[in-house]
Amino acid sequence: MLIYEKIHWWARSHYIPREFAYFMLTRPAVLGNYLYRRLHQCRIENRIRSMLKFPHTIAIESSALCNANCLLCTRKVMKRKLGVMSNKLYRSLIEQIKQHPRTRLYLSGFGEPLMDKNLADKVAFAKNAGIEYVGFFTNGSLLTPKRALELVEAGLTAIDVSIDGATPETYNAIRPNLDFDVVINNLRYLSSIRRQGKPMITVDVILTPQNEREKRSMKKLLQGIADKLIFRRPESWAGQITLPNGIKTPHSAILPSYRSPCIHLWSQVNIYWDGTVPLCCRDFDAKVPLGNSTKQSIIEIWHGEIINQFREAHLEGRFQATPLCRDCQYFSIWW
Repeated sequence: MLIYEKIHWWARSHYIPREFAYFMLTRPAVLGNYLYRRLHQCRIENRIRSMLKFPHTIAIESSALCNANCLLCTRKVMKRKLGVMSNKLYRSLIEQIKQHPRTRLYLSGFGEPLMDKNLADKVAFAKNAGIEYVGFFTNGSLLTPKRALELVEAGLTAIDVSIDGATPETYNAIRPNLDFDVVINNLRYLSSIRRQGKPMITVDVILTPQNEREKRSMKKLLQGIADKLIFRRPESWAGQITLPNGIKTPHSAILPSYRSPCIHLWSQVNIYWDGTVPLCCRDFDAKVPLGNSTKQSIIEIWHGEIINQFREAHLEGRFQATPLCRDCQYFSIWW
């Protein structure tokens, strides 16, 4: 790994450098600097050239079903039909992705992946096809010892578990319907049975007024269990959900006149359980569909007319092309 990549990974994985980076990169004094803007534009052009052939990340929604009712979740307003991806569709996608084995594959979308009883089989199929990185995001409540062992044996590369509190009281206020002790014990067991450090365990914490002061407690609680602990700020999902009073987010700090093209248009494809490919990972209801993978290949969608229209609009600074882009406050970091 290059020195730059190591620094980049470290900065993204630790709270203080992440917050500092967001602060510095949203300052008008930085964004308005001529030299910085030239360097930033060159960086964007270089990264676009390196990413355009095939997406660096593909997120396959193995399950759109969920067993939770979390405070900041988009599912409160999501209207599309829910289900679990068929093995037939999944295998056809893997047959395409395996031609690009370094693509990062996540079996996550807007549901709980462990609601899919065949999840371990899907992980094993992808790993056996030669895909190097296979992971998913989960609330951890269904990660029983049996399921954990199945995933380890399947060769799961990484797992991201959302735990938004260091105590049952805080956790239950943010993630009702789930049991704090069950999740922590599930994570402890998974950590104890790993082989050669796989899967890598990351715990994500969305900071809210309820848990803002529990960062140190979270670090102590997860020491020796998680490889990484990442504190993130919430967002409004392109203006589609209303953040409660007191919620802070760096994504609203960027000034419209300095807005960059969205990196996700060149780096990531999301495929929902029924094959629908939305505009981006904020388009949870697929209001702007790019195509359907039951009828088109990933390559056809990735180089299709619809997504290229949005790429062109972003490069020209025309973010009004759709309400999703107009109201999105996501801050793309191209560095």
